[in-house]
Amino acid sequence: RNLPQVDEDEEDDELRRKELAEIREHAVRVTRAVGVLEGERDEALGAAEVMRRRVGELEADVESLRAQLREIVAVGQHQLDEACSERDQALRSAEAYKQLVAQLQ
Repeated sequence: RNLPQVDEDEEDDELRRKELAEIREHAVRVTRAVGVLEGERDEALGAAEVMRRRVGELEADVESLRAQLREIVAVGQHQLDEACSERDQALRSAEAYKQLVAQLQ
């Protein structure tokens, strides 16, 4: 009567050992997966930081280009104003010359 109980206990122990082994294997797989995910997360965070820095650099470049464009527009406007002034002066001179020629005739 004692012998069947021992066999059942050994079978139960063996079953528990197998279950524990499966649990350990699963825990190892989960731990590895978590490690991979953490590595991917860290890589993504690093890439995001690089992108943030690059965006900052690009924003600075854009602001620099805007400043250059404002300067170019200001210089162009000044040159246009000077050209218009010279044209107006030339028109006035031509009109005065025309009137002088008309008086001399």
